[in-house]
Amino acid sequence: MILKVVGIIIVSAVLITTLRRDLPSVSLLLALVAMIVVFETGREALTSVVSLGQDIAKLSSVSGKQLGSILKVLAVTVLTKLTRDFCKDAGCAGLAGMTEIVGNALAIIAAAPLLEELLKFISSI
Repeated sequence: MILKVVGIIIVSAVLITTLRRDLPSVSLLLALVAMIVVFETGREALTSVVSLGQDIAKLSSVSGKQLGSILKVLAVTVLTKLTRDFCKDAGCAGLAGMTEIVGNALAIIAAAPLLEELLKFISSI
């Protein structure tokens, strides 16, 4: 799978770089399509990671709620980074910055249940 993903990325990068000067809108669209194709190609690996996390949670004292919060934070972080990088490639630095700010806020919101449990644990000591 990694060779397939690397191949898609290299071919896409070459095409995007080649088209960027003469057809910037096409290169931007190609970058978006490449991101989607790479994500879809790696979806099986992402599913395996989630499954592994669930298995680890079963073996440890991590609750489903805690694991859910962790996975939400990871998802928000990854999607924020992808969106921010796409905005930067599109030449929208301001939008990229705002994406990062909102993504950080959403990650904090997603982590709130973990923070609550941590504070409860600390106050019980």
